[in-house]
This record gives sequence, structure tokens and C-alpha cells, in this order.
Amino acid sequence: MATKQPKRRVLMVDDDELMLSAVKRYLEGTGRFLVQTEKNSARARAAARDFKPELILLDVVMPNYDGGDVATFLAQDPG
Repeated sequence: MATKQPKRRVLMVDDDELMLSAVKRYLEGTGRFLVQTEKNSARARAAARDFKPELILLDVVMPNYDGGDVATFLAQDPG
């Protein structure tokens, strides 16, 4: 009997709610992923700290901070 694998944690940061909803529904529908979404790029660092994802998907063009900015903030955060 195979043991059940834990779901992989994915954080998605995008200002497009339709995109967040569609990708979340698809990934969670596979049964292999637990997805948390964040629409506000300024809150991405706190969301990553709290959720502790294995993968972070970032939109490139967002208000406040773009995906590159968010990636830099996350890379500099020791937490």
C-alpha cells in the first residue's frame, strides 16, 4: 500500500483575481498542491513567512512592487 504524500505548498502572488482563481483551482484539483493566493504584492513577504511555501509564483507586472521586486525582497529575507 502506497503512503499518501503531503501536499506541496504553493504561494501565488498576482493582482489578477481571475488568474489566481483559475490556477489555484487547477493546481488544487490535482490533489497534489495546497495553494495560497495573495493579491497585494506588498504583503507577499508576510504571506511567504506565514505559509512557508515550497514554490512561489509571481506575476511580473503588479502595482506597488513587481514580481522582480518581490523576488528580491524574499531572497533578502532570512525568514
